Amino acid sequence: LENASELLDSDSSLGVNSYLVGFESDAEGEKVHFLNDSHSDMAKLVHASTQSIGKKESGANTVPECALPKKSTSTAPQSPLRTAHSSAPSSPPSYQETSSALHYSETAKDWNDRYQRIVDLPHDTPHQRLQQTLELCQLESAFRLAASRIGRTIIRERSLPNSKKTYRPIDAGGQAGGVKFMEQGIFFKFATDEYEIYGNTGFAMKAASAELLALKRLQDTSVSGLYIPMMMLLDYCGFRLVAMSTLPIRGGETLLYGSPDGGKNIFSKDETFSSLIATACTKLNLKPHQVRGRENGIRVTMHGPADLEGHKGTDGKYYVLDTARLFPPEHPTLKAILIPRSEQDPIRELGSEDISKNVTLETFERILNKHHLLSSLQEVFPEVNLRRIETAVGTIICLTQCDALKLNTRANTILSYQLRSAGGDENSEEAAVYHIHGPAILMRSNKAVHLYCLLRPELVSRSAFPLSSDALSGFAASDPDRRTHNREVCAVTRFLFEKIIPQFVEDLNTHAITAVTHADLVRQMHARGINCRHLGMVRSGIKVAHLQSFLLTEMCARAMKNMLREHLRNLDDGSESASNEVAVSFFNQIFSSRDESDRFWRVDVKLALQLKFMGALSASETRYDHDLRQDLLLFPLFQRLQESTGVRFKLGAQKRLFDHPRFFDRKYVVSISDLDCMHVKLKSIFPTHTEIEKLVHAVVLEEEKEIIERYSFHVDAKYDMPFSTSAFGANARMETSYRLLFNTKVHKRVEAVLGPDCEQALYSNLALADAYTSVDMTSLALDHALTGLHNAEDLFGSFSEVTVQGLVACGEIYEKTQNFEEAIVYYRQALSGIERLYKCHPLVGRLGVKLFFLMERHNPMAKLEAHGYLKQGFEAYLSLYKKDDAWLLVPLLGLENNDRVFIETLIDQTEIRDVFASDLSQVGRQFWPPAVLDIVQKEASRNDVATLLSQVGLLQLLPVFEAEEIGLDELMEMTDEELRDNLGLKTGHRKKIMEAVKKRKRLLQVIERIRSMVKKERQEE
Repeated sequence: LENASELLDSDSSLGVNSYLVGFESDAEGEKVHFLNDSHSDMAKLVHASTQSIGKKESGANTVPECALPKKSTSTAPQSPLRTAHSSAPSSPPSYQETSSALHYSETAKDWNDRYQRIVDLPHDTPHQRLQQTLELCQLESAFRLAASRIGRTIIRERSLPNSKKTYRPIDAGGQAGGVKFMEQGIFFKFATDEYEIYGNTGFAMKAASAELLALKRLQDTSVSGLYIPMMMLLDYCGFRLVAMSTLPIRGGETLLYGSPDGGKNIFSKDETFSSLIATACTKLNLKPHQVRGRENGIRVTMHGPADLEGHKGTDGKYYVLDTARLFPPEHPTLKAILIPRSEQDPIRELGSEDISKNVTLETFERILNKHHLLSSLQEVFPEVNLRRIETAVGTIICLTQCDALKLNTRANTILSYQLRSAGGDENSEEAAVYHIHGPAILMRSNKAVHLYCLLRPELVSRSAFPLSSDALSGFAASDPDRRTHNREVCAVTRFLFEKIIPQFVEDLNTHAITAVTHADLVRQMHARGINCRHLGMVRSGIKVAHLQSFLLTEMCARAMKNMLREHLRNLDDGSESASNEVAVSFFNQIFSSRDESDRFWRVDVKLALQLKFMGALSASETRYDHDLRQDLLLFPLFQRLQESTGVRFKLGAQKRLFDHPRFFDRKYVVSISDLDCMHVKLKSIFPTHTEIEKLVHAVVLEEEKEIIERYSFHVDAKYDMPFSTSAFGANARMETSYRLLFNTKVHKRVEAVLGPDCEQALYSNLALADAYTSVDMTSLALDHALTGLHNAEDLFGSFSEVTVQGLVACGEIYEKTQNFEEAIVYYRQALSGIERLYKCHPLVGRLGVKLFFLMERHNPMAKLEAHGYLKQGFEAYLSLYKKDDAWLLVPLLGLENNDRVFIETLIDQTEIRDVFASDLSQVGRQFWPPAVLDIVQKEASRNDVATLLSQVGLLQLLPVFEAEEIGLDELMEMTDEELRDNLGLKTGHRKKIMEAVKKRKRLLQVIERIRSMVKKERQEE
């Protein structure tokens, strides 16, 4: 670190000049002082970077309050050492805005004008993009507050007469969507199936999500001159509202492109707009195609869907809207399930080889015979007929004149769901005529799937050929190339099913990729172009038990979210109290031990999963006697369901269930008094915090460009962080100094831009704690780690994986400072938390090993407990990895810590001979970093007697061995008798030495086995 000044340069244009630091130490502890802060251009932008780290700072926050997220006022349970260090770094002054910054009030009405002015700001450099993003964040915050307040009222008052509503609906026309409102310059519409276009409201909500995604992708194309509206989705009490900024357009007067009436009349009047939308669609890998209006008969070459609208606003700008069908539909497949009458028989998935669209009595008989269900019907089958019952989820095909057979309770559950959705009484006499006796086939609905069942943009971009937005839809009926367009979409869909999804499954099975959180899973699926509706297909190929449980939890949360939404939408009373009662009752139905909960898990949940996710359950799991609760952890599902529905329970109730899982065995798990509130869940086109964090990294990299190039840094694209090459390889202290400076700068900027309490600032605090630890500045490292931990508790509660990460970070710092008792406390709490959150997690293995190290060394009285942690960690690795890989991975963890005692204890506690007897598979290369191989070599080359004698506390005998010129190799070959006769050692000394020799031989066997496996792997490569 003392060489950091070598990086200074007289050229003031280098951004690093303002942020390089020298390190000093005084009586108060470590301090960091910034150098050369007087000539930096960036000091005007982020003056926080010129302040001392870890020192109390003060400054006026010039960003409007609405521009930054507010800190949670809830009091989360504290970590065991929360008050150990109260002097955490104070928040730096917020980002200082330029004079062009806009300030917005909640009553602002001209949203579109402000939004487009920000969009038109220069954004060629990272600094310009960051400034533009900040102003977008301010606008988004004000828009969110106004839209949430108005939207909540609209949804609450939906059942009132129009004369009593706070906000009156308007007639805005349109072929899809529900009731519409206009208030404070924001256009609202319900995402409901008002005209029975989609099949049900759930599909209409999916179409609204597709429109938002399409707008974001159009925005990402950065086509100059093409404008989109602000859009936000609000989910509340089972309903979805679309909130958009009003545009300066006048219906047919300003329409230039597309169709305003669902394809009856289609236009293309402006070459400029056609060129703009063509450029955007080309970037998205979408092809032009021909469409013709059904009434005006005009044939038009379209880029994008026929029902997209392009307008030239009264402000002269070109706007695009109604983009829900921008991306092509997925090729629909015929999905059907056979529901036997007996609940003991599993529900079967029927493929296209079993069934066609037109099911006849002969087809039905053949299917029953194939699945060995015909014997019970042989006497009555000649007299029966088929009946088709249309439901919201599909068509039920069943038998008539079979009243002698028992009711099919599972099929009738679907009918009850249909009657409840329609507002009918499932117990009425009218409903009784629909009761199904005997087996039934449910053909899942394919109605209007081209409106909401679309391909992911990531998959479209990967296609070897451009695709048509109107493929597989009636809009392309007049296109002479429609068959080609359809075949191309079918080919991409087949590629998804036959190549991409199987490869993703294989990567999960072989641990080539790791998805340990639900956000990880969704992000990795979307990155490969896989929609979450294919989770069932993914799970059907998973062989790892904990991944099956993990995927089942995610599918259950998504299916139950839709069920709760349906219950809330069916309420006649839209009051808050009525919604709260339904939500609490639904959570009790899921998580309690009542009889209705048992029925819910054995029938309702399984049907919901099979209707939503193809291949979600195995045949044995569909049987009535199989309880799905035994395949997952209830508390993670409880947390995930809160997150997805917006129903939030108080921290006390969450902590009760987290600390005492037996509460799930009660008849009532939660009550109205446990409910905190029902949140409005939001999605918008505005940049997410993660995207802003990446932009901050880009800004810092741009500022450091010259210094990075000068010293030949390699920038890792995944993390946007500089990693040293040979230029810094010879000077590790210089390298760690620069990495600390880089992390400091990123952390300061993230806090200034997003606020000190956001999730990204939490992560940057933990990263900075790690950076300070690497340079032995443990006091500052602990300050940042505790700040990150406290933020995690405030944002996510004391029972989340992020909080566990903060606990581990604090534990590692205490371990480094040799405060082992405190480290053990944090590690124990982290291990307890991660076990309750996931059935299996790599962190269980890591923490088990860490606790073993600490307790074996520093708490000899707890040897039994220490060995229990070792066994727990090892079993976690056995669950995560192949058996042979786990056997080798755990010894490697000991070698990484240069801990021979760990290796020896492992040999004592396990049957290591099983490893040698087995035919070890190829070890994953992620287990063999160069540093580990160096340690293996170092361990193998230790051949001095002094080391062995010191291990058993007999170093005083070293002169005896030196006098006889006995080295380690000779000692390893000596017997007990030779030690007694040749050296005259006592019995106790001989026993200790022979035991050490025995362990040394076993250790060398393990090391040699590892080295041979590495050599074999390298040869194969």
